[in-house]
Amino acid sequence: MGTMRASLRGFWDDARGYQRLAYLVGAALIMIGLAHAGMWAVAGGSASGPLSWRKPTTFGISFGLTTEVVPALVDVEVAVPHLSPA
Repeated sequence: MGTMRASLRGFWDDARGYQRLAYLVGAALIMIGLAHAGMWAVAGGSASGPLSWRKPTTFGISFGLTTEVVPALVDVEVAVPHLSPA
């Protein structure tokens, strides 16, 4: 557990400002999605229809994960040199 915490701490320390913001926003969206999933589990209801808990749950989790992954991919894209056409 200590090694994982140290690894995440190093990852956080190496991140740029916009990446940290994206990680925080992504974590908030994921937590909101999980909170809606919990409310869906407690309140029940169907997974279809215009008023279901499925939509905010799916939105929160999927956009949260996307918000967390995109800055990491941008950082990798910047680090990889491209070959210019001859």
